[in-house]
Amino acid sequence: MFILACSVLAEEQSQRPDYLEETTEDDTTTPEADPEDQDVMQNLGAEIEETDDGTQYNIQEADDFSVPTSDQTISWQTNSGPITQLSLVDALFSGGNFVQGSLVSFANANPLSFQSLFDSSLFTLTLNEEDQAEIAQTNGFGELGYTYITTTGGNLTQDGAIIFIPDGDTPTYIYYNTTEIEFEDGSVYLLGESLTNTDDTQESSTVEFNENGFTKVQIQPENNYTVQHYTFINKQEDAVYACKDDSLCPINIQDEQITIKGKVELYFDNEIAIQSLDENNEFILDHVNNILTFDNSRPREQTLAYIYNAHHKIIETSGLTYSEITEQEYPMMFTTYQSDVTYTFEDGTLVYNTMRIIPPTEPEYRTFWNKINDYQVMLTGSYIWVF
Repeated sequence: MFILACSVLAEEQSQRPDYLEETTEDDTTTPEADPEDQDVMQNLGAEIEETDDGTQYNIQEADDFSVPTSDQTISWQTNSGPITQLSLVDALFSGGNFVQGSLVSFANANPLSFQSLFDSSLFTLTLNEEDQAEIAQTNGFGELGYTYITTTGGNLTQDGAIIFIPDGDTPTYIYYNTTEIEFEDGSVYLLGESLTNTDDTQESSTVEFNENGFTKVQIQPENNYTVQHYTFINKQEDAVYACKDDSLCPINIQDEQITIKGKVELYFDNEIAIQSLDENNEFILDHVNNILTFDNSRPREQTLAYIYNAHHKIIETSGLTYSEITEQEYPMMFTTYQSDVTYTFEDGTLVYNTMRIIPPTEPEYRTFWNKINDYQVMLTGSYIWVF
């Protein structure tokens, strides 16, 4: 059940129905008794007496009585049909190019459906008991129109595809007629992709999309963007953009490769793959040839990055490249790593020139880590040190 609060304009005086017209004392008449009224009064235990002035009733106390009722069901008609079962369709009150309404839900899984003014987008806002929402939209008349929705809970679906899950103090969802979304305090999902904007985030996030999914997303600091198996977390102080086939974006996602610039963490199937710690870092992950390339010609940090692959952790610094064997096995996302040096991975073994670094098998882990507390291989352009 919903309560919809809105303003109602008074009718023009000329539109007042006839029964509201003013009467004078001379116009008044004594009505005749209605047969149905007599039945009601008799149910109340009244004695009926006919007089010259009309019918009079002498009401006496009665132990039991019943009052007939009439059907008070009201059917609201809209452009999309009648409103039934509290699934309100196009029921927000309109003032030409502007629509606004405030809602309070008194039941769980309570849906409200409505369309945008400027295109055919269909929204379904589902609220739970005691959830509240506010809705406003304008068509802009040639300018930028929008649909503005705030909610304290539940979820919002747009065109049966885009889903907004609120989470925070002021969850807000704004849809523009340029296939763009702006939101805060929640997460947006579309065709296997998602973008978060946590409650601690200072600014809202924007999303551009088409029928194939997100095309450009704004990732605020400490928020994440997920597409297929990959999750990107922004570790910079400002927002970064992730795009499809746009080389100007710090994160450029293409069919054959992914490019990452700046301070970003990359996860593969929720497992850490790359921790980029310098704003001048650039990683290129080639899906076709399974090659990960690292470059930083202007390092600003001493430690530049950590890369995880199979049982190996690669550490890039401003002067050297290190490799550590790890007890945990990470997804093997590449078979060749290229930076100042080039080395390969064969069945989990790191190969550098003629040297092969083979992780221990699982039963040997305890013995291995007891004997060698800190095993490292330092890889440079001309030296291999083992200690």
